[in-house]
Amino acid sequence: MAESSEIEVTQEDYIQETSKETKDCYVFICGQILNPGVYCVSSDSRICDVIDMAGGCLETADICAVNQAALVTDGSQIYIPAVGECEAEGAGSTIWKDSRINLNQATKEELMTLPGIGETKAEQILEYRENHGSFSSIDELMNISGIKEGVFQKIQDYIRVE
Repeated sequence: MAESSEIEVTQEDYIQETSKETKDCYVFICGQILNPGVYCVSSDSRICDVIDMAGGCLETADICAVNQAALVTDGSQIYIPAVGECEAEGAGSTIWKDSRINLNQATKEELMTLPGIGETKAEQILEYRENHGSFSSIDELMNISGIKEGVFQKIQDYIRVE
């Protein structure tokens, strides 16, 4: 009768193996995409996976402007530009013609061009920026009274932070 060989798995082996597992990442995809929004993906996902989850790119998208093979990172924003929104400058570099409004430099009049932002909300944004310093992310807008998820959803594709 042949002896059966058993494999012994130590706790250290188990910890090493489970540490290789992927974690969830939340990424925001916007721009020329069918269903912009926040998606939960595994940390080994690629940008092309998020594009697929979001229903794909619109016909107006410049799909060559984004490295779709890049790995996603938790908390990142993926912006899919329109054709003509950026122009190549040379090997590997791109100049963006970004028409989104920079929350850290916008005037009241510029802010008022955003959907759902009137004079009062524009003034609140300027006041918040004055009292709290530069915005670190566009999500920070939701700290302002009167700007919640609904308004944010309307303007998120039109704003940026630098």
